[in-house]
Amino acid sequence: MALIQDSFGYYATSIFLTDEPGQYAVQQAAAGETVDILNRKPLKLALKEAGQVTTTITTGKAQIIFDTAQSDTGLKDALLPGTCTEITLPLIAGGRVIGALDVQSKKATDFQSGEEVVLQTITDLVANAIYVARLFERERNATAEIESLHRRYLQQEWSAFLQRAEDSKTSFSNLPDDLSTTIDDWLDEALSEGQAQIITRPAAGPAVSTAVLPAEVGVAAPLMLRGMPIGAISIAAEETRRWSDDDAAIVEAVATQAALAIENARLIEETQRWAAELQTSSNISQSITATLDEKEIIAKSLQLIQTSFPFKTTVLNLRPALDDQSYVIQYQTTLESPHTPVTPRRVVVAPQSLTAAAVSRQKSVLLQDNARQPRLLLPAKPDNLHSGLAIPLVVQQNVIGVLELYCYRQNAFSPDIISVFEILGLQLAATLSNAQAYQEQIETAEKLKEVDKLKTQFLANMSHELRTPLNSIIGFSRVILKGIDGPLTKLQKTDLTSIHQSGKHLLDLINNILDLAKIEAGKMDISIDNVDLPALIHGITSTAIGLVKDKHVEIIENIPDDLPVIEGDETRLRQVLLNLVSNAAKFTEDGQIIISAHHDANTVSISVADTGIGIAPEDQAGIFDEFTQVDASTTRRAGGTGLGLPITKKFVELHQGQLSVESHLNKGATFTLVLPLRQHQATEPLPQSRLRPARPAAPATILVIDSDPRITDYYKQYLAGRAFDIVPWSPAESAVETAKTLQPYAILLDILLKDKDGWQILTDLKTNPHTMHMPVIITSAVDAQARAEEIGVADYLLKPIIKRDLLQAVNQLKKQEHVKRVLIIDDKADDILLVKRILEANNCQVVEATNGLDGLEIIYTNPPALIILDLTMPELDGFGVLRSLKDNPETNAIPIIILTAKELSPPEEETLGRQANAVLFKGIFTDTALMQYVNQFLQRESAR
Repeated sequence: MALIQDSFGYYATSIFLTDEPGQYAVQQAAAGETVDILNRKPLKLALKEAGQVTTTITTGKAQIIFDTAQSDTGLKDALLPGTCTEITLPLIAGGRVIGALDVQSKKATDFQSGEEVVLQTITDLVANAIYVARLFERERNATAEIESLHRRYLQQEWSAFLQRAEDSKTSFSNLPDDLSTTIDDWLDEALSEGQAQIITRPAAGPAVSTAVLPAEVGVAAPLMLRGMPIGAISIAAEETRRWSDDDAAIVEAVATQAALAIENARLIEETQRWAAELQTSSNISQSITATLDEKEIIAKSLQLIQTSFPFKTTVLNLRPALDDQSYVIQYQTTLESPHTPVTPRRVVVAPQSLTAAAVSRQKSVLLQDNARQPRLLLPAKPDNLHSGLAIPLVVQQNVIGVLELYCYRQNAFSPDIISVFEILGLQLAATLSNAQAYQEQIETAEKLKEVDKLKTQFLANMSHELRTPLNSIIGFSRVILKGIDGPLTKLQKTDLTSIHQSGKHLLDLINNILDLAKIEAGKMDISIDNVDLPALIHGITSTAIGLVKDKHVEIIENIPDDLPVIEGDETRLRQVLLNLVSNAAKFTEDGQIIISAHHDANTVSISVADTGIGIAPEDQAGIFDEFTQVDASTTRRAGGTGLGLPITKKFVELHQGQLSVESHLNKGATFTLVLPLRQHQATEPLPQSRLRPARPAAPATILVIDSDPRITDYYKQYLAGRAFDIVPWSPAESAVETAKTLQPYAILLDILLKDKDGWQILTDLKTNPHTMHMPVIITSAVDAQARAEEIGVADYLLKPIIKRDLLQAVNQLKKQEHVKRVLIIDDKADDILLVKRILEANNCQVVEATNGLDGLEIIYTNPPALIILDLTMPELDGFGVLRSLKDNPETNAIPIIILTAKELSPPEEETLGRQANAVLFKGIFTDTALMQYVNQFLQRESAR
């Protein structure tokens, strides 16, 4: 029980055995969470009553309950309140059901594929072990009882009789095997009468020497056992003596006890031999079940058999396939060389062979005398092999092999030894089957790993090949729509908008397929952070208005003011809600779409309800299946691939949440997701070095770090009319984290802060690689300009701050901006042109290189201020360029932005996290996100 519990981790595991009268199933052992209570209070079930365990025992068939809450036959036990799934398997030994193994699980699912087969194999081994133990116990008790009955006579009566007959000589004559043989005349009368006889004229015979026994008178008595003579005892006097009836009675009593003593000795010898054979069988079983290597199992089992039993030859044949009529001699040992096996070879099973008989009958075949019943013995028929035993190895009614034992003696196999090896054959068959299944699982796992590797490589290549042209379609259409290439007519703008939207739609489909593959492969990471749900939902509502602008659909938002901040991946949660709202808009032509939310102490629930076409109850189970639409006509009318809801559900589950649906046909649908307020999982946020374009902040944001909340209002008044967004710092979050999130144009910092060290904040900002480029203007009542300049500040203003001083400091930052030289390394001319258009529109000087080697030559000749690098290129790829630049102290400080269409593996992400400053993906990035990083890194260079 403990081994099963440790291996599978079930809720509870119990063994039940039937009692002697066959009326009850009694719990013998248990393991699990309540094992101590179960063992103190074992269950006793009446077999005549219906139930999971009793049905299994009475029918001999396994029983499974997938949901115990819906069943009345499960093992009802108040000590096991958490049982959801239950499986019970019969313990069968000697063709009879002796009990059952009951396994209970807390999981509300059925047992996984193949698990029932493994449990049945374990159950068969347990049943055989119990059967062997019972046989051994029965024989041991019989031996003890016989020894107790006969010890008194053997030690007392027999000694007393010999003392009284000191003047007599005694001899024993054993009966031959064939009772028809003539026996001595002087014993014939006693044997025929079945009782002691006084012999007056004994005849000389071959078994008695007349020189030793010259007497003329004696007494003879038969050794009787269960009414059959097994021998005789005779007493003759050396001198003439008259024997009385009392003497004859004494001799007869001695003969009776002697017969019992002889039988007792035989039984003791047989029992000891039987116990030794059982112990040997147990040792062999333990040895072969300790490994799952098929070759090791075969070698160990045959070597142990050969060294433990006096057989001439031991052979194991295995069947290559169930439909194959030939067998392979896997191993063969001989008495002379038990550790020198033959080389495996294929043999055809002849119909008249011992092997063929065992296979066809699926039971053991015995040959005690090959001279009388000739059969073809495998591998050949040596002249000195006279008896044989073939035991089929049967697994689920299929013969997978045959164990053959041959001996040079006739009648070498007793019923006891046959029973021992039949049990051993069952265990050997189960062990070999497990080893073969284990090997198949290993091979299958290796194949699946290779398939998964190929699939991952294919997805990466597909991502790169599809995203590259999409990057040009989306990027150029966006550039033209923004007027960078000149003004557009209304018709041109309409056409380009359609191109741009179609490109984004195609990119979304590609990303959905890649996301689904990542989730199924367990490679989808979520970055946990605080998520402001009201702001997130407001943004989704604004998007939804655009989705229904051509329909008579009203968007209603029902969000409470106290909706809490939760932990989650904001990007993925936005995708979840947008998918649900898009679905509602897609299938609603008239009516309302209501986005509502509520929360409790541990969870928050968000619902998206519509008044659209709805979903029939029988179709609701399939809407979360990949590439599935409820109705083909719906697909034609509304479009879609059937990936939105499956991916939505998987993203919710990654957040340890639940997604459900309530709907009626033509009455709308309500999708509800329930999310925990806090994430309790091993998923860690991506390292800070793995930069992604999260929420691009406006480049004109100014962060104010000051203890006086009125200061922010003054700064807003001073900078009114300027393109600046003045944002106060909240002490609930570190200044560095706030700056990393906002990416401000400048930071206004007061050194004297309540409960905070302004100098430490300044030091943190200037030493963190993500904020060190940001200009900091000190605004303080303390004059410590020299110290501030050592740390690195853009300006120093003394309070009280007047409008003119603040405007002058901000304008000075503007003057520091100047044209910077940016190198683009990419083998795609269209991608270079797109990025070049964006950079030049923002006053950057652009240099181009179409491969890694040309790019390195430009860098080492005239280093640029910034590098935008593709990863997939001929001659030298982006990773090679990165290694070369980072190994050279003259170039390792140049900021690098990776712009790629390649799907990155975790090792590649880790490499880029160490060597690159930011990573953008083609087809996904926007010109705003690109310029945010460009300005950020160029400003950093200007500050040096």
